[in-house]
This record gives sequence, C-alpha cells and structure tokens, in this order.
Amino acid sequence: MNKEQHPQIRDKNQSYLILNNISKDANFGFLIRSANAFGAVPVVVGRKRYSRGGAAGNTCRTPVINYLTLKMAIEGLRDRGCLICGIEIMPNATAVTERPFQQSTAFIVGNEGEGLNTSQKSHCDFFTYIPQYGSAVSLNISVATGIVLQHYGAWANYKETERVGEKFRSQTV
Repeated sequence: MNKEQHPQIRDKNQSYLILNNISKDANFGFLIRSANAFGAVPVVVGRKRYSRGGAAGNTCRTPVINYLTLKMAIEGLRDRGCLICGIEIMPNATAVTERPFQQSTAFIVGNEGEGLNTSQKSHCDFFTYIPQYGSAVSLNISVATGIVLQHYGAWANYKETERVGEKFRSQTV
C-alpha cells in the first residue's frame, strides 16, 4: 500500500498500529479510531472481519493493511523501515514522555487482560509505557494506545488536521 492508496502514509516517520490478539470487538473499533485520529496506519493481523463498534464511522474512512500472520506483518513493516515498539508496562520500557522514537515505528499492544505475549515481545525493538500518577493498575488498551500515538505524532511533527467548528475535518478515502 502506498500514499495514493492510503492518505495517511508519509515519506518519513510513519506510524503503524499492529492489531493482533485483541479479544474485545469494541476495543478493536476504538483502536482503529485512535489510529486514524493520530495518523497511524492500522495493520490487522489474521482477521478479515471485525466489529465496527466504537469506531464512530472511522472504519470506512480508515484503510487497513492486512496480514495473515504476525510474522508476515513484522516482515512487511520492517521492509517499510519500521522499528517495532511494544506498548507495555515492563522494567526495560522507556516512558512515552521521553519520546524514545527514532524513525518510522509500528506499535503493538497486547491482549486486554494479559498484555503482550512472548511471541509479540520477541519481535519488539523497544518498549514504551505511560507514566501514571494514581492508583489504577493500568489503562484501557485504546486509551493507552491513543496516548502513545499522540506522543509519536507530536514527535514526528505531524500536521494537525483542520478544525471545523467543534470537530476536526473529516477526511474520506
């Protein structure tokens, strides 16, 4: 998929969101919505059908890249010059507030209950987490992903979408 086929693909510092092993359909839709809002290209692994709930119409405005397996997705993303970043609370993770990004990056999130599995972690070049200041043990997967993708977009100097009234301008594909 190139820039003509996908309006969010950039020449430099492109972000991708790998959707693999997401168990809740609503979260799947919310993750696509967050990817769209923050300029990331969703990469759907192993699923041809998924819930559009939570996406607020963004699934029809957001082309996805599909891969049959996680290994194929990782290879395809590395061919695009991506590093793979796991979003996970773990000892060797760098706080997202430190913006540990270097180049185009594909972010992968774990399952809502168990986090990243061993296979997913093995593909990661680095990990990031979101510092918290309260007593919650973690954030919802779509909330955490949105925070990380927003930090990446700011780091990469993405151009803000035009605002029209109290919304952002809809961009159709």
